[in-house]
Amino acid sequence: NIKDKDYILIDKNNTSTKLLAINGSDRVTFDEKKEFNSNPIQFDSKGTLYAITKEGKLWQGFIDGNTSTISLPNLTNSSLLIQSVLNLVDSAETKTFELLFYTNNNKLHIVNIEKFKPIKEITFDEKIQKVEINNNLLCVSTSDHLYIYNNMNIIEGFPIESSGFFNIGDFNNTGKLHLIDSKNGFLYNYELSIE
Repeated sequence: NIKDKDYILIDKNNTSTKLLAINGSDRVTFDEKKEFNSNPIQFDSKGTLYAITKEGKLWQGFIDGNTSTISLPNLTNSSLLIQSVLNLVDSAETKTFELLFYTNNNKLHIVNIEKFKPIKEITFDEKIQKVEINNNLLCVSTSDHLYIYNNMNIIEGFPIESSGFFNIGDFNNTGKLHLIDSKNGFLYNYELSIE
């Protein structure tokens, strides 16, 4: 729901993208034909769409039908891309940021979407397989490990060995977050120590 309107995103054969009304009629058609990598198209709170082109550039689609393509440092056509809002504490004040997260092999790049200003770069020992935001925590999976960050700092005790299948939540209504993680066919339950 953007500006009190519902949209359905249609991405046909990765070459024509459009937004439909709830009844299926065209609401926004993007004239520029771009082919995207295999990542799902992301969108922010203003309705701007984000995708990585086959050329390794960041494509933006706006709800007025306009598009733009920009180069970001170290963005490639094999990068992973997510867009999310994170609440970060800065000098005892919580600020909300709309961020783009993208990978380049074993590096995670975090940029503010307003001006694509770099916020942080994190290097891992292995290639990044998955990136997600879960309960305001940044979660990064490699082939064998799970890294969890709170306020852009790694949580004590991480990384842990993981097969990449996990969930985070207050599963027993105690007000504390738990991580349910799988490794080698076993499930593990960890209480997360978040300050």
